[in-house]
Amino acid sequence: MKTMAGKTDRSEGYILIVDDERGTSELAAQRLEPLGLKLRRAATAEEAGAMLKADTPELMLLDYSLPGTNAVDLLERFRKDAIPVPPFLIITGHGDETVAVNSMKAGALDYMVKDSAFLENLFPTVKKTLEKAALQLKLKTAQKKLRESEEKYRMVVDNASEAVMVAQDGMFRLVNPALTAILGFSEQELKAMPFSAVIHPADRAMVVGRYQKRLQGETLPSRYAFRAVTKAGNTVLVEITAVRLVWDGRPAILALMDNITERKKAEEALAEAAEAKSKFASMVSHELRSPLTAIMLGVSLVLDEAAGLSEKHRSLLELVNDNGRRLGRLINNVLDFQKIKAGKMTVDLSENNICDLILSVTRSMALLAKKKGLELTTELNAGLPVSKFDRDKISQVLTNLLANAIAHTEKGGIAVHAGFESDMLHVSVRDTGNGIKAADLPRLFQAFEQLGRANERKIGGTGLGLAISKEIILAHNGKIWAESEPEKGSVFHFTLPVTQRGG
Repeated sequence: MKTMAGKTDRSEGYILIVDDERGTSELAAQRLEPLGLKLRRAATAEEAGAMLKADTPELMLLDYSLPGTNAVDLLERFRKDAIPVPPFLIITGHGDETVAVNSMKAGALDYMVKDSAFLENLFPTVKKTLEKAALQLKLKTAQKKLRESEEKYRMVVDNASEAVMVAQDGMFRLVNPALTAILGFSEQELKAMPFSAVIHPADRAMVVGRYQKRLQGETLPSRYAFRAVTKAGNTVLVEITAVRLVWDGRPAILALMDNITERKKAEEALAEAAEAKSKFASMVSHELRSPLTAIMLGVSLVLDEAAGLSEKHRSLLELVNDNGRRLGRLINNVLDFQKIKAGKMTVDLSENNICDLILSVTRSMALLAKKKGLELTTELNAGLPVSKFDRDKISQVLTNLLANAIAHTEKGGIAVHAGFESDMLHVSVRDTGNGIKAADLPRLFQAFEQLGRANERKIGGTGLGLAISKEIILAHNGKIWAESEPEKGSVFHFTLPVTQRGG
């Protein structure tokens, strides 16, 4: 219901008048009826205590002098006996200043003297006191919620695994146990020093500068790293996420801090290991390439000039020649993959005709297909656009796709198709091999994968050819994918953006 003081959550609010003079209490009750609250009266301390235990009133009008006691002593007894004490107003028969002071010390919202103007002033005074009581109740409720909120916030901050700090006026205002664990200082020590004291001298100007700019409202990257110095004098690398906030009515910086010293060491060790691995692979590949070139040259010369070789010897030399070329491709794949991993692969874009490239690559692969009794054909749409691409690298992609198709096709043939759709050149390589399992398709272009075909044969080599092909196509802003069904062969596709229409 609503009272003159505002809203209350009680279903039936009332005013309790505690006065042993029955006539006075009755007159007071009559004067207060317009407030719209029930009025109850108690003549003794015992009656008042019983009523308060049963139901707390909106306001208590308490006579200072009661039989055998006074208001101050009575209130002390109520509080000692855990009897709820509501907002109250003291009424006294004396204009004694000492009584007024004692009443206010006891917690009275106001006091009145039973003089000739008492009844006349009673209604406005009680109305004002009810409003004051309602305001106090709201304030206490807000303060309670604030305390609860602060306790919850503090509990979260104190138990956070990440270090938390608030800096204001260049000082630590809030720190949590995780921060003290990183820096080695206690909470009291940190709050007694400027936050810049824990920053490494070489990084201090940078961090303090960011702090001041952020306080002034400048937009900066929230996350950055710097070196901090612990109480023991050790240097640790920390990463913080900082934001501006209002703390106690003024600007401050809230920062979450993480000790990344060990993580950074691990990253550096991993990078060193990767670099060493890359250098080793490059060195081995280069060392293998030199003697392989000499071997291939020698075999080619013998095949070209030795007309009197027996069929058996020629067959053996051709086998050496084929495997030498295969080994050369493997070495090149390793070198290319190392470049890709190091981010050093570049594409040299220039205008090229995709049909010329396809014809050139298929001519070079025709002998390999013929030796397996396979037919290698091309299906090139007329008038395909001229486009900009790296001829050597796209040749490498097509060579990889054809080599895989030939390796995994035992009978039938392989067809290379080129067309144009949706402003993209579309090249596909179709074979009549055993196909690829559906479960293996998602892993097809991953490095070092050697997937099982439908007949469980493994893809030979390093498993890098398709992974490298994917990176080359992506570098051209194209797309590469495969379609396959067991026992029905496979189709590998790639697309390239078109920059100029051909004639």
